Amino acid sequence: MSIRRFYERLGIFVETHGRLIIVGATLLFILSLFMAQQIEFATGTDTFVDEDSRLYQDYEHLYLENFRTDTLVVMVSSDDITSPEVLEAMDSLESYIREVEHVVSVSS
Repeated sequence: MSIRRFYERLGIFVETHGRLIIVGATLLFILSLFMAQQIEFATGTDTFVDEDSRLYQDYEHLYLENFRTDTLVVMVSSDDITSPEVLEAMDSLESYIREVEHVVSVSS
């Protein structure tokens, strides 16, 4: 069968079964929406290494001992957050927190 004949038959099929194609495409779209909700994004070490393995246990111990950090968020509430007094107070607090031992970084 030539390529021209193939496309002619395909065109005839699309023309005669248009509703079926639309229904099929709609069902596939709905199915894809449902299946997209099932996707999980996992990037932790436990995704690649069994949690019961010696490698995982050693890694977890060394990571927690050497690299673990906690995050602290300080929210400032004011009627006018852009007033010089409030900005100066926030700058002063940020400078103080930077000097605290074991603080890795400060951002505002």
